[in-house]
Amino acid sequence: MSLTRRDLIGGGMSALAGIVAGRILAPLVYGSDDLEESQEDNQEENLTEQERLMAYARYIAPFEGREPRTYDARPNDPDVYEPTIGVGHYLGRGDSRETFRKVFGNAVDWDAIYQKRASLTDEQIDRLFAHDIPTYVDRARALLPNFDNLPLYLQEALVNMAYRGDLVESPKTIKLLNQGKFREAAVEYTKSREYKTCEQKGMSGIKPRMDSNRARILRYAEELRRN
Repeated sequence: MSLTRRDLIGGGMSALAGIVAGRILAPLVYGSDDLEESQEDNQEENLTEQERLMAYARYIAPFEGREPRTYDARPNDPDVYEPTIGVGHYLGRGDSRETFRKVFGNAVDWDAIYQKRASLTDEQIDRLFAHDIPTYVDRARALLPNFDNLPLYLQEALVNMAYRGDLVESPKTIKLLNQGKFREAAVEYTKSREYKTCEQKGMSGIKPRMDSNRARILRYAEELRRN
């Protein structure tokens, strides 16, 4: 499927609806470091940017889940409140209100969403997610200048890390990745306090998500070693 970037970010979301939502995808087994055979057989050099965006969305969506109403992503952490909606859209981020304005115009009241007085439709969730994905791809590219030369499966993991905030919160991991020290980067990545305490804070999905990303980094490290 070839979509224009405008298709992904703008109002015409029929092609993306269901795909990013996981409604027509087989559920991802969290923590699996295996890729679907069909994906590995892709001619990666021939993929368009839009097809890559679709691949990143497919990888990220099952880890994030899908919620039409605002919820706290850290339910058992009394020190932090993370109001989140849709496919992992954090309402506390600095540009969230402006993002809603760009995506929905006056059709959705950000304050009503934040205060849990309103919810998003399936189509609105898809539109918001489609707008967010390129933002985090750009963030991964900015942090990792070699991003576009890496295999698709590793790009997916790195965008996943950027989407959840793991990447920017670990300068040492970024440094090691940029130095080409992928095995060391994989080890550093899961040294975070959040990785160790996520289950007791009611965020049981974080560990398998990070394990999946780490497995892909290690896979690339092994490929480099063999070559």
